[in-house]
Amino acid sequence: MDALVSAGIAERTVVILTADHGGAGKTHGPDDPRSRHIPWIVVGPHVRPGDLTGLPDLAVNTEDTCATACYLLGLSQLPYFDGKPVLAAFENPPAP
Repeated sequence: MDALVSAGIAERTVVILTADHGGAGKTHGPDDPRSRHIPWIVVGPHVRPGDLTGLPDLAVNTEDTCATACYLLGLSQLPYFDGKPVLAAFENPPAP
């Protein structure tokens, strides 16, 4: 984050910190929801302050990271995307 501030781009940069998948112990699988629910931290402009886990109907899955990044970059959500942008993470989400 210090490097973004030093470069003068922190006020227009969103950073997503996540994992490639969740899991249960040392195992994971596509049909196990624990494998698809992941730690997901986002910081930057328009990001809603606080903890998203307070939103009872929100579950962030691995596939949602790509969809969110594409949304923020103004790229199309392709028909084969399994994920969706995590718009609940943003106040006044920027238009794609």
